[in-house]
Amino acid sequence: MPCRSVDIAIIGAGSAGISALKLVRRHTGNFLLIDGGALGTTCARVGCMPSKALVEIAARYHDARSLHDRGVLAGPLPAVDRVAVMREVRRLRDHFSEHMIAQTRQLSERHFLQGHARFLDATTLDVDGERIAARAVIVATGSRPLLPPGWEALAPRLLQSGQFFELPAVPTELAVVGLGSIGLELGQAAAILGARVSGVDLQRRLGCLSDPTAIRHALAELNRTMDLHLGHHPRLEPAGERLRLSFGDCRLEPEHLLVSSGRGRNLDRLGMDALATGRAIDPGSLQLGELPVFVAGDSGGHQALLHEAIDDGQIAAANALAFPHTRAYRRRVALQITFTQPQLATVGLPYAALDIHRAIIGEAPLATQGRALLGGGSGGVLRLYAEPRAGKLLGAELVAPQAEHLAHGIAAWLEAGLTVEQALRLPFYHPTLEEGLRTALNGLAGKLPGGAARGPRLAPRDGSAGA
Repeated sequence: MPCRSVDIAIIGAGSAGISALKLVRRHTGNFLLIDGGALGTTCARVGCMPSKALVEIAARYHDARSLHDRGVLAGPLPAVDRVAVMREVRRLRDHFSEHMIAQTRQLSERHFLQGHARFLDATTLDVDGERIAARAVIVATGSRPLLPPGWEALAPRLLQSGQFFELPAVPTELAVVGLGSIGLELGQAAAILGARVSGVDLQRRLGCLSDPTAIRHALAELNRTMDLHLGHHPRLEPAGERLRLSFGDCRLEPEHLLVSSGRGRNLDRLGMDALATGRAIDPGSLQLGELPVFVAGDSGGHQALLHEAIDDGQIAAANALAFPHTRAYRRRVALQITFTQPQLATVGLPYAALDIHRAIIGEAPLATQGRALLGGGSGGVLRLYAEPRAGKLLGAELVAPQAEHLAHGIAAWLEAGLTVEQALRLPFYHPTLEEGLRTALNGLAGKLPGGAARGPRLAPRDGSAGA
């Protein structure tokens, strides 16, 4: 069988694969990108971009309804055209998908091969009968949605994120199983636009949150638009033309049922079993054992987030090019955001990863916070975590309007290794939501050794250490 030889083979043209490609092609022209599925990234086709299109439409309607409820907008509130909403979501989705697909289509046949790859050994691939020899291989095959055990037979009657965006209209009735970010975002957006929405999750977590106090605040806010239930095992059975969803004392037969209960890595069709025996993926280098194989993006088991996939692609490409002289890379501060109303965010070390006996917590409720009230908000909370001796900031969980911007600010503090006292020396403009961060920081400062006796949080002009 004829064999094509390349320096680097990249399996998967998603976010991680395209990121790897951009670095690889700067160093060699002898590369091959391989993909056997639908082109366009998970983010652009069925993930963050179409979901945010729906979220943004719902957010604008939410703002209008809030002003109407406060008596600022006179007359009847305009009705939602549920068909037009989904048509606009698909238009925006297709725009972003085509942009990503174009990056693949512009490659020549020498550099792009459409087909399903399978490992024959660590450096040899079979792609639908064509043999490819590569000095190193990057696996970036992404992930796919999973169904709870026993639900597979009912799959044609269920919605997953991809099928949700093909609905002709926003549902009038929706049940959501799995209250991670996608389930919450799609569920709440549909609810704001007029659907009756119920949601259930086996876990007692919500979106990207793990802090029980943050989850309590989030539930109070999100239950204004949806009916959410945590810590219940959902059961599913046919009920005529519909499906019956049961959990706790609830029995539902919704018009549509969205399942967003997790994703699984797309590694099972690659023939990697023989390669992976006794070998693990190094989280710093993304190398599979000692082999010239590097696993990036969702398929590597790291956080399934676009910015992480882009970083994964760069790490995998750098090490594939340098093999066997690979190196580990320090990851950026962890950042997760759920784009609900209010938004949820986790930065750095989440509550679930804290050693609660070796951490202190500062809190700022938003029910009485000035800027939050001006924006029509009714609640939320900022929770900051720090080390209890020197006061080094560790992480945060937030339930707040514009939490995406607060979270990026906190991530910059963590990247810089700031302590509580150093963060308190930063400016906090009035009136802003960031003033809530100062409140939480002051709460942390009061728990540090000598916290109550500290002076102004300003650096003295004489250059001494000061307070």
